[in-house]
Amino acid sequence: MHSSTIIYFFLTIVIILSQPQPNVPEDTVKLTFLKEKGNDKTLQKGDSIHVTYDEYMITFNSEDFKEGEEMYFKIKAEEYAFYDYEGYDGIYYQYIDGDHGYDERSLMFTKYQFKTNFEYINDIKYKIQYFTIKKNKNEFRGTNGNLLLIYFMIDYGFVEITNTLEDEGKLKTWEIVLIVIACVLVVAFIIIYICYRRKKELAMANAGNGQAYGTDQYGQYNQPYPPAQYQY
Repeated sequence: MHSSTIIYFFLTIVIILSQPQPNVPEDTVKLTFLKEKGNDKTLQKGDSIHVTYDEYMITFNSEDFKEGEEMYFKIKAEEYAFYDYEGYDGIYYQYIDGDHGYDERSLMFTKYQFKTNFEYINDIKYKIQYFTIKKNKNEFRGTNGNLLLIYFMIDYGFVEITNTLEDEGKLKTWEIVLIVIACVLVVAFIIIYICYRRKKELAMANAGNGQAYGTDQYGQYNQPYPPAQYQY
């Protein structure tokens, strides 16, 4: 090979490498690559997906949901793997596509619903939380709204995320009734306890006053006798 050919070859390599590369985050490349139906890394309608805590994100195929429709989910992990402080008591989400990648500044947040369930698997206690995302066109960020990124925050272990066809996190009527009854009983107990304590304190105060003024067992004041030297 001639020296001129070798020089030309190396110059070509240098020119290619020096060309500006598309500014696409690695996470976006991975996530947008997973958008095809049937891919086991993209959650499909009515299905579940299993990941590890350190994957942090999944994608959900939301094309079968209409704009304005609610999408229901549940997430399961070990009980103490969930964070319980503000800003971590839910999930973040955003819509993405090949032209609109993951942008941390545009994440939306939704809190877990009030209802919480537990489940034992091989003597390990798992916690189940529920959340709802409404397919809102104002949040599409220029996408068609068919691919939803879900950013979850779990401290360790395995994570299962399920798209439920119904709102399983919604409290049933009998559950609401039980909660109301329990609240009424607690309030009633507190009122009774406060009244009891107040009555007891008043009784003790009256008893103390009676001893100071020399009342007898019938509550009548006793006249004190003068000292013997002053008696006639």
